[in-house]
Amino acid sequence: MHARAMGFLDLVNGQTRYVAPRWQRRYRWGQTNIERLAIDQPKCSGFRTAAESA
Repeated sequence: MHARAMGFLDLVNGQTRYVAPRWQRRYRWGQTNIERLAIDQPKCSGFRTAAESA
């Protein structure tokens, strides 16, 4: 396995297939989890909205 840095959009570009091991398949994301990821991801990447920059 080789690790390398990449941007979030590169990670989810649709060209890479991710396989969850059998023991992880029972976990399912709900709408709340998806919304939390959408809010947290830009914060983690250092992205600031126009309102936050003002």
